[in-house]
Amino acid sequence: MNNEIMQESGIEWIGEIPQGWSINRLKDISTINENLLDAKTADDYLLKYVEISNVNNNGIISQSAIKKMIFSSAPSRAKRRIFEGNTIISSVRPNLQAIAYITQKDRNLICSTAENQG
Repeated sequence: MNNEIMQESGIEWIGEIPQGWSINRLKDISTINENLLDAKTADDYLLKYVEISNVNNNGIISQSAIKKMIFSSAPSRAKRRIFEGNTIISSVRPNLQAIAYITQKDRNLICSTAENQG
């Protein structure tokens, strides 16, 4: 049995949390990675596209599912550079519960901007 001292979180659906923990909104403790590929990116730039559907509900990215492609054939939303230490979160299909911490040291990883880009 855990002997950790608990405290009320102040949020009904969360309930108790360990003493010393705090509750914060994600937007208050994180930043958005604004590092994007731009329209001047060479058509033959080789990228590795991480689709949010490649992330399972345990936060694991299927390495075999990461697609290598050139910029000109990539989806229009495949523009956000991601790096080791970033966290990606699905905002388009939250029902997938797809959240992943990036551990790869690859400099060519790209994910969707999740913006409507016509």
